[in-house]
Amino acid sequence: MIKTLSFPSVVEINNFELKKVSDNLINGLKLKNGDVYYIIGELALEEGSSPHKSINSAPTDTDYQLLLKTSLLLAYNHLQMPFYVTAGFPFITYQLYRNDAINFIQQNHTIQFDASTCTNFGISQVNANVIKTMILSEIQGCDIAIRKGETEEKSSFFIVGLGYGTFEAALSNENGITQRTFVSSQGIRYAVNMLARELLQSYYVGLITEHQFDMGFKTGTLTMNRKNIDIKEFRKRALLNYYKEVISPMLKKSFTDNDFSKCKKMYLVGGGALYPELLDCFNKEFKDLLEIIVYPEPTTCASKGYCIYSKEALENNDAAAVGIDIGNSTTRISFYDDIDVKS
Repeated sequence: MIKTLSFPSVVEINNFELKKVSDNLINGLKLKNGDVYYIIGELALEEGSSPHKSINSAPTDTDYQLLLKTSLLLAYNHLQMPFYVTAGFPFITYQLYRNDAINFIQQNHTIQFDASTCTNFGISQVNANVIKTMILSEIQGCDIAIRKGETEEKSSFFIVGLGYGTFEAALSNENGITQRTFVSSQGIRYAVNMLARELLQSYYVGLITEHQFDMGFKTGTLTMNRKNIDIKEFRKRALLNYYKEVISPMLKKSFTDNDFSKCKKMYLVGGGALYPELLDCFNKEFKDLLEIIVYPEPTTCASKGYCIYSKEALENNDAAAVGIDIGNSTTRISFYDDIDVKS
């Protein structure tokens, strides 16, 4: 069975002493990069003043490299052995970034971190050795998970990825993704920004960061000026407009009547698949054509597919298969827990 760990994709420089501020490593991530320490994930949200993450960052960017090293640290903490790693990018950038990503990931990483955030130890170090690296598009990773993971889908289907930074869709048959049908556009961030602009007309939003807007968007509540504001109606309008202005036109442009004659299912993956407002839109538009299926735990689909791909590539019994999905909202690390040696 595949196990998945996750942490928010946010980082912030922090050289201050932070002792016993969390109860475990994943909530107390503080890594060294050059001469500077960064707090990452939940610790950045708790102790940081303005944690950030670039959207669809390149492998040469500092935040991408920090999130990747953090993922390797967490994987090593559980597996304590070398890795085969598969990671990915949106379809429109994965070929551009593939070589740089492989060059960065495929090496023996010496990772320094401050363990005093959650233990009695201070500065610690691990050597996480990545023997081989593969890079896929996110839609390919999801396709692998749907066909070779727990759902074991055999028929042709449409796949729609509703990520924070990118919306992607394509037709999948037994040979894989049909390139002609592939489409890519703006992700859930489009709706989050729409909501933020509407709130500005009625409320003083102060110094709320983009990640805080994203979290409020997910929960339906934002705290502004010491008041809890219910934003569910704002969110509903933003999502309906997002579907109408971005998703529906792109799907109409990409998929032909002949494509619909071949498929009876559409799988929704990514964080956007968790919003019932969007699910209702898909069901309304395709109710006479397709069965709309939300992939189980849709936010983990890509990382699980990457992990399966790594396992198929394994040539070394002393290595572990790992999939890493560095998302714009959350980073996820998947591995097989039957070789888990440390929890």
